[in-house]
Amino acid sequence: MSAELIRYVGLGITMLIVNIMVERLHRQGNVGVGTDTCYVVEAPGLLKSVYMTMFLFGLFLYFFFLFHYSQGNPTVSKGHLWFALIFAGIGLMVRIAAGSWKMTVQDGTMTIYRLFGRTRTISVAELDEVEVGSKGQLVLRSGGKKILTLDPAMVNSGRLVATLQEYGKL
Repeated sequence: MSAELIRYVGLGITMLIVNIMVERLHRQGNVGVGTDTCYVVEAPGLLKSVYMTMFLFGLFLYFFFLFHYSQGNPTVSKGHLWFALIFAGIGLMVRIAAGSWKMTVQDGTMTIYRLFGRTRTISVAELDEVEVGSKGQLVLRSGGKKILTLDPAMVNSGRLVATLQEYGKL
């Protein structure tokens, strides 16, 4: 096996290992919270599933093209390999981003965990206003600045709406 093929196999296996490690970290970080005063608002499971499927399909294409490339098929080029790897990489990156973002609400205190940025804790009472957008999204503002925009498809968004109504913000 040539050094180039070994490198290509190594790239695919590395992406699989990264995916397995990210899945394990996300499972460890899940806390079993789920009452009306203590819950987690996070990205919908369907979003995570779609991009996980994109990642797995990209890896399938990658190894499929790699097999044909290693057999000397003249219709398969390095471009096919890079396309499949980039396709899988996009799926993996969005999956990581969707799994990393969450907001915990516990007794009127919201803690927002962002992918790139610091964790922010704010009390529901500190919110200046909460707007409901044209598509049902919630826009949270504090100190005249927009803190966060939440889609109605988020997990536990109904509980968040009830909490905001309880504090008179909606």
